[in-house]
Amino acid sequence: MLASGVWAGQFSEAFALAREDRDGISVGAALEAIGYRGERPAAAFPLHACYEVHIEQGPILEEEGVDIGLVHAAMGQRWFNVTLEGFSAHAGTTPMGSRRDALTAFAELALAVEQIGIAHNPDGRATIGMAQVIPGSRNVVPGGVACSVEFRHPQSQRWKRWISPCIAPLKRWRRAA
Repeated sequence: MLASGVWAGQFSEAFALAREDRDGISVGAALEAIGYRGERPAAAFPLHACYEVHIEQGPILEEEGVDIGLVHAAMGQRWFNVTLEGFSAHAGTTPMGSRRDALTAFAELALAVEQIGIAHNPDGRATIGMAQVIPGSRNVVPGGVACSVEFRHPQSQRWKRWISPCIAPLKRWRRAA
């Protein structure tokens, strides 16, 4: 989407080349490293027709026994980085009633996200793509969880109504502590 955004005039070439991945490597540096930077200006040019050949990244065509499909909508998407803060404690000596286990809150969040995706099928998507338990030790009650939540739907603003069902179980968890 970044390259097509430059082509369509939504982003400047400098903006696109300066974007960095999680390791701090810019798009420009990566293109230079593989010899793909090129000399042609990154700008729109007249077209008679345009086809974008793309692999299907999901199972739908294969499941339906179809060789080719036409895109009818693009998924609007929204990402959230979520940090749940509990309290780390020794797993063997901390009574269950005294715990503030962030992984328990994460489990409720994960179920809420899954239910949102199911409720808005076939077009909605709801995903937790990354999660990190902190401190990540087998004998420590998790004091934190950092995760990503992603919502997708062809009607790009629809996801706004999906936030409160995710927050509700976290509020219950917070009040219980």
